[in-house]
Amino acid sequence: MAFGATRRYSAGHMSRQQRKRTQRAHKRTHAERLEDWAQRTNARLFDAAEFRSFKAEGTLHLVGVMGFAGSWQRASDTRESAEAARRAATALLRRELEALAAEHGESLIMASGATNAGTLQVAYKLCAELKIRSMGIAPHSVLTYDIAAMDYVLPFGERFGDESELFILLCDEFLVLGGGRQTRRETIDAHRRGKPVTVVQGFGGASAGFTTEQLPNARFIQRV
Repeated sequence: MAFGATRRYSAGHMSRQQRKRTQRAHKRTHAERLEDWAQRTNARLFDAAEFRSFKAEGTLHLVGVMGFAGSWQRASDTRESAEAARRAATALLRRELEALAAEHGESLIMASGATNAGTLQVAYKLCAELKIRSMGIAPHSVLTYDIAAMDYVLPFGERFGDESELFILLCDEFLVLGGGRQTRRETIDAHRRGKPVTVVQGFGGASAGFTTEQLPNARFIQRV
């Protein structure tokens, strides 16, 4: 009891010198985390404030891509059908990204979760092929996974989900293909905020479970 009381008193009556030491410690931690990212990617690194300014100055349009961040087996029952699902997703995402590029030109940036697997891997590869700039908005824990090649990274938070609100706020519209619980939460949040959402169905995962009743203003497209 006494120890807990002492901690509360100290935190509430921190001296100016103690506050400065704490602030310096946080800054060092942030710098160290940026260095972790710099060792894994050649992408330009931003913090949230810097990227907001960058976006405003360039009148950029961000499309957020959400979906599977793992094997395509989640979208099928066999290895052959998994590869067929990957090809079908690639063709569909290519069509959507080409249409967005035609509308927004060099202002378009594709944003996703930075990992190099599943829906995200397809989106990053297509952006490289189509000469669309891409970025990752991702927590520090992503660094335990394979990282996709991209132009920009905005590291935010420690664990998966910490970045969700920032991702939703920064992106102007969304493409959803597959995904799990985090994709579901982010899609519902984006729709609730009035942002355009395109839901791609026919691949399983979170996107397959959405209905027009749940997302009345969303655009639904089906796997061919």
